[in-house]
Order: sequence, then structure tokens, then C-alpha cells
Amino acid sequence: MKKLNSNGIKTADQEWYGVDKLGILYPAVSSCVTVTCVVKGGLAGLHLASLAFPAVTDADIAEYGKVAQGATAMYLVGMLSLRWEDDSKESKRNFTGLKYGAADGGTLIARLREKTGFTGVVWVKDTSSLAGELEITATLAEGAVIFKVAATNLAEQRLADFTSIGGDVILPPPNNSSRCVIL
Repeated sequence: MKKLNSNGIKTADQEWYGVDKLGILYPAVSSCVTVTCVVKGGLAGLHLASLAFPAVTDADIAEYGKVAQGATAMYLVGMLSLRWEDDSKESKRNFTGLKYGAADGGTLIARLREKTGFTGVVWVKDTSSLAGELEITATLAEGAVIFKVAATNLAEQRLADFTSIGGDVILPPPNNSSRCVIL
């Protein structure tokens, strides 16, 4: 399992994006969002901090886009309503805004789609209601991506009930779906 630290603290010995065949560990998620894409080589992950410098965030998303090309699924998990939401009522309802101060005023999902070439449904889970720094894991198992979260004061639990976003429209939850991902 590949460990990806926040891009807010870049050191020579720590990765903030990358690919692993089976799983990604995102430690110390307190104001960040994690991006996980299913790609030919397994899972491509990005641990993205809420930075005050839009140009840096844009550059980091572009760098991640190189390893996430050809993705068949995309998941955003993290502290979305803590620092990432647009102030508009519509974006608060369905997370389509997810602003980060993009250099051109774009949204997080739009920028990720642009840099990865992904056009499918984006699965979104806000973990802002969970207290403290979280450890989020994404594991590829039996054709699906399983997300779990843990913290010092929180026993490990599986994340469910993702919101699905197609373009800039919220989609109804699938009926009786396993949310399988075809590789």
C-alpha cells in the first residue's frame, strides 16, 4: 500500500501522489481532500491540501493528471465542507462547486476532469463531520474501491453513501448497485 502525504508539505522522502496496484493510504487528513482514480496500473492517488496559492494547486493537479490518464473511476474523499465548498447554495447541495481558488476561477472537479481526461461520474464523500486528523485508505478489491477511515478517537469504519456527480449535475443513487469498477 502506497502512503501519500499532503502536497502541502513536500519533502524529498515523501510522496503526495502516485500509483499502487492495490491500495493508497492518506494519513493526517485534517483539511485536505483525497483524489483516487482507478487506472490501468491500479489506483492513482492524490493527497491535496487546501493551499492559499492557486498556481501551486493547479500545478500539482496537472502533475497528478499525468498518472491518472485513462481513469475508469474517480473518487473525492475528505474535508470538503470544511475548506473546499463554494458559497453558493447549489454547490453546497451537491459539491459541484468545490472551489480552491483556481487561477482561472475553475472548480476542483472541473480541473481534475480537465487534467485527467476523466468524463464519467465522480463519487464524492465529505468526511468533515468526523473529528480530528483522519487516516483514509482506498483499497482495490474484487473490482471495487473500498474506502475506510480511522482516527485516534474513531474506530476504523467503512465509508458508504457517496454522492455521485455527472458533469455539474447531482445524480440519483443507483438502485441495487455494487458500484463495481470495470478495469
